[in-house]
Amino acid sequence: LLNYIHKDDKTIENTYETFIKYDKLYNTIKNIFLNQTDITQIKQKLETNIITSIKEMENNAEVSSPFNLLDIICEKNKDYFTQNYKFLDYSCGKGNIIVTIFINLYNELSKTNTAYDSCKLILDNYIYFGDLTVLNVFVTISILHNLCLFYCNKEYYFDYNLCY
Repeated sequence: LLNYIHKDDKTIENTYETFIKYDKLYNTIKNIFLNQTDITQIKQKLETNIITSIKEMENNAEVSSPFNLLDIICEKNKDYFTQNYKFLDYSCGKGNIIVTIFINLYNELSKTNTAYDSCKLILDNYIYFGDLTVLNVFVTISILHNLCLFYCNKEYYFDYNLCY
């Protein structure tokens, strides 16, 4: 691919740089999940490795919600995960809220469904998300994809309910 990029063509260079950046980011997320058996350790690694930059904080007022706080909120509202509620995070950032909701829904749905069916039900019917930046949506989708791989022990490609 590099042989076809002309020095004058900034669009192609920017596209290639963006692809490389996203590929590295996806691999970072994928490596967080590799050889893991404990969801708590995965959340800790996500929190320490997938962080909001100072530029994102300043330009987009982006702040990541800590998983320990989200776990407390979900524990106090666990009845929401036994109902047919739909969850919307229209400013998903790096996905911590969506990931926490996904895990709680999965824990409930997997009592009566297969791993695949639980993941599919959640992604098709229960969670909706979006963000100002494509990067944040990409991060959230990448984490959800790897969460499904973690739970199913097999790679599936699901659709996501994105809100623009």
